[in-house]
Amino acid sequence: MTKLYKRKLLIAPSDTHCGSPVGLIHPKGFEGRNGFIKPTAVQKILWKQFEKSADQIRALRTKDTQLIVAINGDSVEGIHHNNHQVSSPYVDEHEGIFADVLDWYLNDIDFSQSSGDLLYFTAGTESHTGAGWVSENNVARDFGAVPWLKYRKTDDRAGVYTHPRLLLDLFGIKFDIAHHAEAGPGGRKWTRGNMFRSFLRSHYFELVDRREPVPDYFLRSHFHQFLNETVTGKQGSINGFILPALQDATNYVLRRSTSRSNIGVWMATVDSDGKHQWYCDVLELGQSRYKRT
Repeated sequence: MTKLYKRKLLIAPSDTHCGSPVGLIHPKGFEGRNGFIKPTAVQKILWKQFEKSADQIRALRTKDTQLIVAINGDSVEGIHHNNHQVSSPYVDEHEGIFADVLDWYLNDIDFSQSSGDLLYFTAGTESHTGAGWVSENNVARDFGAVPWLKYRKTDDRAGVYTHPRLLLDLFGIKFDIAHHAEAGPGGRKWTRGNMFRSFLRSHYFELVDRREPVPDYFLRSHFHQFLNETVTGKQGSINGFILPALQDATNYVLRRSTSRSNIGVWMATVDSDGKHQWYCDVLELGQSRYKRT
């Protein structure tokens, strides 16, 4: 018998970059081949913000709520571009750090697949997650995520468990979710959002011309900056988002940008009567302090 839900709660953590010393890690640390990996000071700040999102989920969840967790890409840091700013030189340990994080999170929010809760993964950046998103696929398969492709009906583990793009319909409210954004937030304060908003407008009219549904929510990640832009027309509105991250700026970013990451987890409730609301508590990390000499 199919359970009747009165509310669906979509949660979209993204860009955890586990395995980076400025990415997410459980406070207990991780025992690696080369020794114990202890959380850094900034990782403790990231974790507190992550914990706050779990608190918010529990506050929003009612007795008849279905949880839908969509991990929106770049869950691990990986070994890439001759980057030595990693917590471990072993990619499987990056996967292990993320598995610890995800296991804690799902338990803390009382996620239960046997009760009908769903777990999805979208495909991140292959330089981080490996060819074919192998690292994300490994963790997604082990946690029983909803697969994108199944190779054999007789083998539950054979298939691809990461979705290049995820389209969900929750009580008639449509979500278009993927990691990579077609346009970013912009590089100037006074033009922030222009490129993303222009893309949304273009995408809106393309969908109308093709007589395809216009999504209510359009979620992208990758830029580690939070942005919300809305485009409205005769076929409704697209509420577009670039989602915050759960990784602080790396050394590479710090030497190319004056901005650090926006930290948080985006989520939305959709009730059976069609009422919907999004939530995102964002921590904006400031630049480093000046040193007096």
